[in-house]
Amino acid sequence: TTLFRSIIYQAIQDTYQVDLQAIFSGSSTRTSQITYTFDTNTVTASNSGSGFLPTNYGAQTTTSTGWYRLWFAFNDTSGLNNTLQFRILISTTC
Repeated sequence: TTLFRSIIYQAIQDTYQVDLQAIFSGSSTRTSQITYTFDTNTVTASNSGSGFLPTNYGAQTTTSTGWYRLWFAFNDTSGLNNTLQFRILISTTC
């Protein structure tokens, strides 16, 4: 299995929370995800379809005011999929 790592930088502005999703497909769909909530400074890991539950993830402020670095590591638990889709979902309300 190949381990992938995703890093994004997000400005807080009017953002309430951000979901980062890694969706493997081809043989069977498997999703790994983290959700970062700005108000509480909380990162929550989750999965679906027997996807890898992230154990290496985090969030930190940057030297630029209002910007955050979000990251997580993920892999295809079956090793049989041939497509990876990465989604960034931004919520502006609770």
